[in-house]
Amino acid sequence: MKKTVVDGNFIIFLNEKESSFITQINYKPREEVLSIVMKDTTAHIYKNVPIEVFFEFQLQKSFGGYYNSNIKSKFQKMAEEKKQPDRINKAKKEKRFIKLDIDVTKIDKSWLYKGEKGGVYLKMTLHMLPDGEVDRYGRLGFITQDVPIELAKKDKELKGEILGNGEELEWVKQEEKKTLVDSAADIMDDLPF
Repeated sequence: MKKTVVDGNFIIFLNEKESSFITQINYKPREEVLSIVMKDTTAHIYKNVPIEVFFEFQLQKSFGGYYNSNIKSKFQKMAEEKKQPDRINKAKKEKRFIKLDIDVTKIDKSWLYKGEKGGVYLKMTLHMLPDGEVDRYGRLGFITQDVPIELAKKDKELKGEILGNGEELEWVKQEEKKTLVDSAADIMDDLPF
């Protein structure tokens, strides 16, 4: 389980071992909105969910069981289900962090090249969507392996394999994180465990 805080919102990422049903749990404490992202990327969004329910949810051994028993039928769903929670893709003045996921089995090893100091390099391109846009999976775009120049000159139609995708990461500033941790600790003190 990976927990993070972005813009005052709590996000939990679950892997296959932790849940065969749910991949992500998002909670917006100010709005009391809970989003459950399923394996098929469908998001179920509920309003007026107390933060105590979110904290109890993240401590469960069976996330799917808790969701079905304590959330699905007890809280009001918001509007339509959407495919993914909102992701960021906005130009900023400060540093940006782009996470890339590539399938190394798709790399054409004959297209790798040696640098002057003997290192072996792979040229790739991240095909980013315009600012503010993400694809249907919430990603910034896709990554392709670059075609070597000598091959591209011979065959202008030759395209590199799509190796994966990228998404932007954003960390909460220390001052914001401290405030969130303090308020979460206050809430946790009231919990019965």
